Amino acid sequence: MGPKSTWKSLEIESELNKIDFIKECCLIITSEEGSHPNIVAMLALVEKVGIKLSDVKRKIVNNLKSTVKINEVVIVDALPRLPSGKVDKISLLKTFNQNK
Repeated sequence: MGPKSTWKSLEIESELNKIDFIKECCLIITSEEGSHPNIVAMLALVEKVGIKLSDVKRKIVNNLKSTVKINEVVIVDALPRLPSGKVDKISLLKTFNQNK
């Protein structure tokens, strides 16, 4: 993932974090062919009760620019952390691959 993709990921994550029922999020890019990356949003919700995946996806579409396409959304209990406190993206990728 190049610097442009990293910057775009941070911009998308910032927009997703503005959604009231999203506690925290992280994007992973599972493949990048040309200019069409496969973007997966890994989300931890404030409260899962009563929130449908379709509602989450609809809210994401409404909050993001039309040029941004998140291909998949995965709900997790919490984002895994490294001892440094940063999100463990390798563990997230493993979680994504297990949920496929």
